[in-house]
Formats: sequence, C-alpha cells, structure tokens
Amino acid sequence: MIKKLKNQGLDAPWTPIYLIVVGILLALLNGISLKSFWNWLGLIVGLLMIASGVIFIHTSIWGKRTIWQNIVDDLGIPSDSQVLDLGTGHGLVLMDFARQLKAPGQATGIDLWRSRDQSANSQATTENLIKEAGLQDVAHVTTGDMRDLPFADDQFDFVTASLSIHNVKPAADREKCLQEAVRVLKPGGQLIIADLIFVPTEYVKALKDLNVTLGPVKNTGFNGWWGGPWMSTFELTATKDK
Repeated sequence: MIKKLKNQGLDAPWTPIYLIVVGILLALLNGISLKSFWNWLGLIVGLLMIASGVIFIHTSIWGKRTIWQNIVDDLGIPSDSQVLDLGTGHGLVLMDFARQLKAPGQATGIDLWRSRDQSANSQATTENLIKEAGLQDVAHVTTGDMRDLPFADDQFDFVTASLSIHNVKPAADREKCLQEAVRVLKPGGQLIIADLIFVPTEYVKALKDLNVTLGPVKNTGFNGWWGGPWMSTFELTATKDK
C-alpha cells in the first residue's frame, strides 16, 4: 500500500486522514463507557467515520484504477492515437492510455501540480513514473491550465479528465474547461470524464451547448465512492460532431 501511495498519490489527502483520526478519537472516547445514548451514538459515528476514511483510500488507490482500466478496455484505442489527459496528477490515466500506443501515438498530460489535490503531486514525480514504466516514447507531461489549453484546435483523438475538473472554481471556469476540451478534440474524437456529482447535472448542461453527442451518464458504483454512496463517481462520454 505504501508503494501505491508513493506511485499514485492520495487524492485530497487530508480528507481521509481527518475522517480516520477523528473517528478513532470518537470511538475511543465514547467506547470506554457506554452508559448513555450519546456514548453509543458517538461510538457509532466514530466507527462510521473510520469506515468512510478507509473507503475513501480504497477508491483513491484501487477503485479509480479499476474504473479507468474498464474504460480503456472498452474503447479499443488505435495505437497511433493522440491523447490529452487533463489534471494528470501521477499519470494513472495517462499511462493506461499510453500502454495502448505506439509512436507516432502520443499521450500528453497537463497539470498545475497542486499537492492539495493529490499528495506528492509534481511534474518531476510523474516524469519519473513514466520512465519507470518504460513509456517515455509515447507519454509526456507538461504544466498547463485546462481553462486555457496550450494546444491547437482539432488536435486529439481522446481527451480525458479523471476527478480533476471539479477542482476548478467557480462553475464558469469549469465550463471553460469543457469548452477547451471540446475545442482541442478532433471531429469524431471522444471526451471521457470521470468525476463527482457535477457530472450528471452541470457538465451535461454545459456540453449540450457544444458540438458534441453525449453518451449515457454511468454511476461507477463502490469503486467510485469517496467515503460513501453520497459522494459517488460518475462516468460521462461525449463525441465531437464531425
């Protein structure tokens, strides 16, 4: 698990730490003497917080990997594809796509490299992981803002965003991210988003005003629970009209 944390990073790292630490304290303080309703309630809340933190870590380290492996397996990615990954972090999605490519195929990842979004998040770390995976011929990363992408129109066959667009605030800027993603897609190219509760509401509404055909919104189930079903991950695809 420690190796996975190092190689993949923990999303919103202070959230599961807070849940687990506070949960342990509540459970210990109230479990010592179960004399009243409030002691029992505090114990139950503490145990639920611990469970929520553990589920959060599961999703961050294993769950989202499973989600994206299933997405990649279903796509049938041509080996010469041009791929752009928005908010690439430690490159989990970037490298899943890169493994399907051969030169001149190329997977490009961009990020602002903020540690509050993912632990130990840096361009150097991700570049080292790409080298360790032997993917440096078909994958690279750069610094970039998904609200103003440094790429030409109609450049990529696939644009991906894994739990990254929701970090952009306010909502108007998230809409810019979607506009930019569609702009750099080739006609017939696919935008693939896995994100939180914004997806079935805000993202769908914004994408309907762009030149895309929307696919179904899918709830990814337990592997996408960020602490519990109240914070689920949804998958959305959109194909740019030709």
